Amino acid sequence: MSGVPESKRSESKARFMPNAQAIWDEVERIQSSKVTKAYRFTLSVPMVEAARSCVYNINRADKFYPNTTLNAIERRRYLTLAIADAEQLFLDLQHAKRVGIGIKDARLANLLAMVEDEMKLLKAARNNVKLIGKESPEDRREALAQELAWLEQLK
Repeated sequence: MSGVPESKRSESKARFMPNAQAIWDEVERIQSSKVTKAYRFTLSVPMVEAARSCVYNINRADKFYPNTTLNAIERRRYLTLAIADAEQLFLDLQHAKRVGIGIKDARLANLLAMVEDEMKLLKAARNNVKLIGKESPEDRREALAQELAWLEQLK
């Protein structure tokens, strides 16, 4: 067990979730009204999907309380996936800026800055995932057995 009573556990005050939701909202607004039809399905829809996937992975990462080694690994994994989604969105936005899809450069620059800030926040959060509490040797052995069983399923 982590040593932290469940009643004392609270949700993180991290900024990356509201920031990711704001990015998703802005990308959705841009997609629905400003993008020309020629680019809607080739650029805009994948950008919305990348933003949605980033929020999804952040939400999944938050569901793993890092009181066991396996939970800490899973939290880091989902944060890494969220970083990958943010990086893909950043590349898509840069491409959209180069191509010129009917969005003002200032609006795209603002969105690029938001995504860049999000990537920094997510990387810091991923680096700060630490095992909370003390894990006994029996707990560690059980976690390793679960991980080994999981790896066996991948064969």
